[in-house]
Formats: sequence, structure tokens, C-alpha cells
Amino acid sequence: MKHTFLLIIISFFVCESNSQNISLNRFKLDGEIKNCDSGFVILGYINKAGKRISDTGQIKNGKFTFFGEISEPTFATISGVKKIVDFKDINSVDFFIEPIQLLVKLDANNYSDAKLVGSKTNLEFKALIKSLDSLEKKYFLLNRKIIQEKKAYVTARTNHSRLKHEQYTNVLIGRLQKKNIESRKVIIKFIKHHPNSYVSPYFFYSLANQLPLDSAKKIYYSFSENIQNSSNGLFIKELFQQKEKNKIGNQAYNFMTFDYENQKVELNQFKGKYLYIDFWASWCIPCREQFPKLKNLYYKYKSKGFEVLTVSIDKDTIQWRRAIVKDGLNIWSNISVSKEIEDNYDNVNNPIPSGLLINPDGKIVWKTGTSDRLEDVLKRIIK
Repeated sequence: MKHTFLLIIISFFVCESNSQNISLNRFKLDGEIKNCDSGFVILGYINKAGKRISDTGQIKNGKFTFFGEISEPTFATISGVKKIVDFKDINSVDFFIEPIQLLVKLDANNYSDAKLVGSKTNLEFKALIKSLDSLEKKYFLLNRKIIQEKKAYVTARTNHSRLKHEQYTNVLIGRLQKKNIESRKVIIKFIKHHPNSYVSPYFFYSLANQLPLDSAKKIYYSFSENIQNSSNGLFIKELFQQKEKNKIGNQAYNFMTFDYENQKVELNQFKGKYLYIDFWASWCIPCREQFPKLKNLYYKYKSKGFEVLTVSIDKDTIQWRRAIVKDGLNIWSNISVSKEIEDNYDNVNNPIPSGLLINPDGKIVWKTGTSDRLEDVLKRIIK
């Protein structure tokens, strides 16, 4: 299940000054913008009631003021007029605000050097970002190549050229996995040293999707009670509830959708058979590399009641359909992820490829991440 975290968007438009008194759960954000005397700012965020707020005002003599209500330190983003340098918008910067009086200092030509005064949480956030930024610099050239190849794919004039750029993009994305592993280590190290920081649950949500449930819970319960019950802490708790649905031994959730040929597919139609559900995407190299082995297992055990269902998380349905044909996946059912599947199968938010095996009674008997391999499990249970 995906969640939208609390955001503040201050575009290079502005907000009128206000002189209200600060009370409990209220913040006052004064702003100073160099190289800008007038204009407008838009402030958007989700308040303590969970409502998205969009506030506008006017810059006067290079200054602006916002008032709002938040019940805890909150992730925020300040964005100005887009200014792309090395594929990055330098007029956009993230930070954490708190329900107190704050001051943010910006340069209209480069928000990335913004300074927020008054937020202790933001100092913790900046320390983590500094470590992550060092990784960004390390993999900068690789990221730039990926963006260039994606642009080349869009402008390519022939199918052969598009395929060439698509394949090379997938190779580069595969190389980028090392960066993801390093980033995970940096974030976990920070979390272990900051169990009382509101920054920790904000970054831990995505990791909680990737880690085994027991490991994720161990980290979560190392948080203080306030952090566990923060907005992002509660999101994580909700994620755990979703993961519990998919534990080995549980009944798999019955969904209904349509495949890539617009034929109705319902999980219950596979009752009486062993069903392997594979979560993948056309851009995922490891996903597609495993298909020859999965096809061998399919042909080996099909006569003994084994079926395969692939669930794509692709946003680009054209690439999804093209990959089905290219990789010869039309020998089994192929569907695209739906909201119903996303809400009931944590695999959607986990690193792919991932999958689970369901027995003839509809119960989950194996999942990616366990010590056994799928082929070993099939050999053991299908006679």
C-alpha cells in the first residue's frame, strides 16, 4: 500500500505575511529569499487532521510568512521555478519543520542551499541526507547515462533503435542495484542510532517493505512510543498488518481482474492446483532473466497441477505487453497489478522479482526470501 507522506511545497510564488500568535500544534514559517523582492509562493502540506492544505500569498521585500497546524515534525519540500542542472532541479530542497517558530533562508536561484533555523529534527535529517548525497555523487554518471538512454528511447525513430536503448537502459538499472544496497545500509545505521527521531520512520517505511517481517518489526519496536505512534509510524504499522495477510500458512486473498487479453482472471479459478504468482516488470533485468528457468518448471510440473500467474507492476502497458510477447509468457496468465492486489499483497512494494506459492487449498506455502528455492519446494511437495 502506498502512502503520501506529509509535504510542504513552496513554489517560487509566495505567501502573504501574517501576524497570528503561535499556539499548540501551530507553526510559523518566516521566509527570506535573496534575489527576489516580489512574486508569489504556494505552500502545500497535509495538516494535523490529515487534510491537504494549499496556501498562497505574496512576497514583500524578499520576505514571506506562513502559519499552519501540524502535530509533529513533518517532512517538507520547498520548490521554486524549475532550474535543471545536471538532471536535478536545484530550486527544490527537502527539510523537516516542527510546530514552532521557524525561519527558512533561500536563494531564488538555488534552493538547494536553503537553511532552516529552529528545527532540531531537520539537523538529524541533514546529517542523513549528507551521507546519502555522497552516494548520489558516487553514482552520478551512471544515473546520467540512464536518463540519457531513456530520452534516446523516446526520440528513437525505429523499433530496432528503441529496443537497443531499452536493453541498455535495463543493463544500467541493473548496475544501479548496488547503490540501493549501499543506501539501505546507510539508512539502517542512522535508524539504529536515532530511535527517537521522526526522520527514522519516514525513511524506514520503504525499507520495511523490503526486509523480512520479523526483521522489520524488530527495528520498528526499537523506536520510542512517540515515534511508533507518529504519522509515519502508524503507516508502518499498517504495512505490517498487510504483510501479516501474506504470511506462510495464511489463505491467499481472492482477487478478480483482467489479463492482457482482457480475459477475466480470479484467484479462486486456480483452486485445486499449485499456483506460483510472480511479481515482475519489463524493466527489471533479474525478473526477465529468471523466466527461462520458470518456464522449465512450468512445463515440468504442469501435468501435475502446477500453474503460473505473472503480475506486472509496469506503468507502461505497451512495454509490458511487448515483454510478454518477446519472452514468450503467453503460455500462462499475465495480469497487471490492480489496487485490490496492491492492497492485499505486499510483494507489490517489495524488491522484484518476488513471488509466492499457493497450494490447492488456496494457502500460501512458500514466499521469496525463505531459505528454500522454489524448485526445491516444488520437487518436495508435487509428486
